[in-house]
Amino acid sequence: MVFICDRCGGNLLFEEGDTYCTCDHCQVKQTLPRISSKEKANLYERAYRARIRNEFDNALNIYEKILSDDRTDPEIYWQIVLCRYGIEYVKDKLSGNNKPTIRRMQVTPITSDVDYKEALYYANDVQKQVYENKAQTIYDIQKKILDISSKEEPYDVFISYKETDNDGNRTEDSVLGQKLYNMLTKEGLKVFFSRISLESVYGENYEPYIFAALNSAKVMLLIGTKSEYFNATWVKNEWSRFALMMEKNPDKKLIPIYKDSNDIPEKLSLQQGQDIKKLGWDDDILRFFQKRIEDNKKQFAEKETVVVKQGYVDKKNVLKLGKVALEDGEFEKATGYFEDVLRVDAENAEAYFGEWLAEYGFKNAEQAADSPDYYGNPEGERIEAFAADQTIIEKAVKDYIVYGFLEEVDIRKVFAFDRCIFSGVSFRKKLKDDIFFHILKNKKLERARQLADGELKVSIEDMVSYIESKLDEGIREAEEKDEQKKTAKKEEYAKFLIEAENKAKVLYEDAIKRREEQYSYLISRYKRTRKKQELISLEKEFNALYGYKNSAKYEKKCRSKRTRLIVRNIILIYFFITLIPHAIALYILIFSVLVPLSQSKEYYKNAMKLKEEGQYEEAIKELESIPWDDYKDSEEEIKEISNTIKQNQYDEAIRLKDSGRYEEAQKIFTLLGEYHDSSQQIYNCTQAIKENKYNEAIKLYHEDGDFAAAYKQFLDLSGYKDSKSMALEIVESYPNVILAAAEKGDTVVFGNYNGNTEWIVVEKREDKTLIVSKYAVEERIYDDVFDMHVNWEKSKLKNWLNTTYYDSAFSKEEQNMIKDAIIKYDNGEEYVYHIFLLSVNELNSFADTKEKRKVTLADGTPVAYWLRGGLRDGEAPYVDDAGSIYENYWTDVYGVRPALWIDNSKLQ
Repeated sequence: MVFICDRCGGNLLFEEGDTYCTCDHCQVKQTLPRISSKEKANLYERAYRARIRNEFDNALNIYEKILSDDRTDPEIYWQIVLCRYGIEYVKDKLSGNNKPTIRRMQVTPITSDVDYKEALYYANDVQKQVYENKAQTIYDIQKKILDISSKEEPYDVFISYKETDNDGNRTEDSVLGQKLYNMLTKEGLKVFFSRISLESVYGENYEPYIFAALNSAKVMLLIGTKSEYFNATWVKNEWSRFALMMEKNPDKKLIPIYKDSNDIPEKLSLQQGQDIKKLGWDDDILRFFQKRIEDNKKQFAEKETVVVKQGYVDKKNVLKLGKVALEDGEFEKATGYFEDVLRVDAENAEAYFGEWLAEYGFKNAEQAADSPDYYGNPEGERIEAFAADQTIIEKAVKDYIVYGFLEEVDIRKVFAFDRCIFSGVSFRKKLKDDIFFHILKNKKLERARQLADGELKVSIEDMVSYIESKLDEGIREAEEKDEQKKTAKKEEYAKFLIEAENKAKVLYEDAIKRREEQYSYLISRYKRTRKKQELISLEKEFNALYGYKNSAKYEKKCRSKRTRLIVRNIILIYFFITLIPHAIALYILIFSVLVPLSQSKEYYKNAMKLKEEGQYEEAIKELESIPWDDYKDSEEEIKEISNTIKQNQYDEAIRLKDSGRYEEAQKIFTLLGEYHDSSQQIYNCTQAIKENKYNEAIKLYHEDGDFAAAYKQFLDLSGYKDSKSMALEIVESYPNVILAAAEKGDTVVFGNYNGNTEWIVVEKREDKTLIVSKYAVEERIYDDVFDMHVNWEKSKLKNWLNTTYYDSAFSKEEQNMIKDAIIKYDNGEEYVYHIFLLSVNELNSFADTKEKRKVTLADGTPVAYWLRGGLRDGEAPYVDDAGSIYENYWTDVYGVRPALWIDNSKLQ
C-alpha cells in the first residue's frame, strides 16, 4: 500500500518492516504502521482514507478494531489521537507545506492524552521524537484556540446544519436555520449560526469559534431534512462533539429537527425532536426557549434577592458554595457563585481567586500549584552532546585503509555515531513563559493578589511562588538531565569506539585477505594468458593493487610480455615477408628474450643458495623477482619454502608447548591458522592453561590459606571442572574474608532471601562497601498512592525493604554488619535506613551499558526492575528487561533489586 507524507503530500518510499522513513521530497521523517497481514493493510487503508476525509468517528472505529489485534503498534495509537483531536493537514499558502489544523478541539492537552502516551510507550527512539515534535505543534495550536475561544462571549444556542448541497446550492436546512436564528435572537438569546456568526472569519480559523460556541451553548438545534445531511462530515463533527459534552454536562440539550424520524442518527434516536411537517413546530421551539428564559430570570432574581437582602452573611455562604462546587469539579456552577459575590462586592479577592481556579479547572490552590505537570514533558529539541574523537578516527583511517579494498569513506562510516541527545531545556523554558504569561498574568489572579490580605494573601503568594520555583526547578532538572545524557552518551561513545575499532579490524583483515586472493588470481591469469588485450587489463588490475607485494613488478611484466608478443609477431612478419634485416631482428630477440632469460637464471641460482643456507624469506624474495614467466620450478619452490617456514614455526610451537610455555605456543598456533592441527593445539594449550590455574587455585585454598585469591582464581576459570562449586564453597565458608578482599565488580555471598544469596560489589570505600543483589529477589509495586507524584521516602517499597525483607533475608550477625545508608537531598532533607534501591546515577556507575544493566530472576527469567526515585517524582524510574532506563507508573509490578552498605570494620 502507499503511504503519504503529511507535510508535503508526496509518496513515501520504505522497505518492508520499516517503522519510519524519510520523505524523499521534503526530507522530513515520517512514522509507519506495522503491516503484518493483508487484512491489517486493508483496515489501515480504510481508516486512513476515512481520516483524511475528516470522517473521524468512522476512522476511529476502524483503528480501534486494528488495535484489538495488535496493542503494541505505536502508529495506531497516534492515528487514534489524530482522530480524537480531528487533525487535518492543510496546505499553508505561504510555505506551500501542509500544517496541522484542529477540527475537534479538546480541552485536555494532547501531550496528556492517554493514547498519545501509549504511542510513546511502544515507540522506538526515532518514532518517539517524531510523535513528540508533532504533538508539540498541535499543543501550541490548542493553546491558541483556547486563548481565542476564552475571549468569546458564551452562546445560548448552537444551530448545526448543512449549508450547501452537492451542486453548491443553499440547502433547505440553511433556510430553516436562518429562520430559527432570527426568531431566537429577537428573544434576546445569543445564537451561533455559522452563516452569520462566521462570516468575518477566515475558513481555516473556524475551529476556535466553533469550539467556544459548542462548549458554551446549552442547546443545540440539529437540522436534517435528509439523512445524508445529518451525516455530512462537518455536521456530524458538530453534533457528535456536542453529544460527548452532554455526557459530562446534563444541563446541555440536543434537539433534532427532521422531516422523517428514521433519518435521525441512531446515537441521537432517544433525543426528543421536532418534525417540521407538523404545524406549529417552530412555535413549540419558541415556547421551549421562552420557558428556559423565564426559569433563568426567576433563578437569577432569587439569587439577587438572597445576595442583596442578606448582605455579608449570605455572601460568605455563597463563597462557601463556590468552594464546594470547585471541589466537586462543577467549575461552571462555581463561576456563577463567585460572580454573584462580585455583583455585591466588586473587590472581593476570594471571589476573584475562585473564578481564576474555575477558569483553569483547578479544585483548590494546592492543585493549581502542581499545574506545571499538567502540560506533559516531551524530550524537546535534538542537540549535539560532544564533538567526535577525530584523533582516533584519523588514526583508524591511517591504520586500516587498504587502497582498492577498504577505502577511507568505508572506515569513516564504521566510526559514524549519533552524538545527539534530546534536550528538554528549551521546552521547559517555553513552558515557564507560557504558564507565566497565560495563567499567572491572568487579570482575575492579578486582582486577587492585589486585593487579598491575611491568610488568603499568604496562600495565593505561596502558590505563585511554588509554581515559579517549580518551573525553575524543572529547567534545572532538564539541564541536569542534559548533563547526565551527555555523560551517558560519552560513555556509550567510548564503548562504541572500541566496537568500531574491532569492526574496522575485521574489515581490514577481510580486505587484506581479498587483496591476497586478488593478487594470486591475477598472477595465475598472467601466467596463462598470451593475449594482448588481457595483458592490458591485467596491467590495470595490478596497478589497482597499489604496489602490494610484487604487483608493481607484475605490472611491468605485463608490459614486457606485451612487448615480447609484439616483437615476436614483428619478427615473424619480417621473416616471412621481407626476410630482412635479420641482424636487427636478432638484436631485438636477444634483448627481449635472451637477456630476461639470463637474469631469471641468476635470480633462481641465488634463491637456491639462500634456501640451502636456511634463509627462506630472502629466497622467496629472489624467486618472486624472476622476470621470466614460469622459469623452471620457481612457483613450486616458493610453495615448498613457504611450507618449510610454517613447519619450522609449528615445530617451535610444539617445543614451547611440551616445555610448558603454553601462552607462547598458543600465540604461534593462532598465527598458523588452519596449518596441520593448529586449531586442536590451540584448544590443548587453553585447557593446559586452565589446568595450571585450577591447580594454583587449589594450592592457594588448601595449602596457602589465601582464600580471597583462590576465590577470584576459581571465578576466573568460568566453570572449568568444579571451579564454580569451589568458589561457592569458599565464599560460604569464609564470607567475611571474601567481602573484605572483594573489589568493584566482584561477586560475593551475603544473606538469603528465597535462595537469593549473590551480590555484586558496586563501590569499595575505606570504611564501607556498597553491594547490590545480583538477581531481582521478587516482583512488587513501587507504591499504591493515587497522586500526581510518588515519594520514594514514603513509598510502600522502601518500607517493605526495611521491614519484611530486612528481617527475612539476614541473620542477626549479618544485620549487625549492615551499615545504615544516609540519603541526602538538595533541599537539605536527610533520611537513614538499612536497605534501599540504587539510583540511576549509582546504577550507571558500574553498569554503563544496556547489557550490563540487564537482570533476571533467580530462575533466569529476564525482568524489569525498579530504581530509587526522589522526594517528589512524577513517575518512578526503572530498567526494562532490555537494559534501558525509563520512568513509569508506580503501581506497575517490576523486579526488586536491593542494595546495602557493608561496614568494613565488622569484616576484620
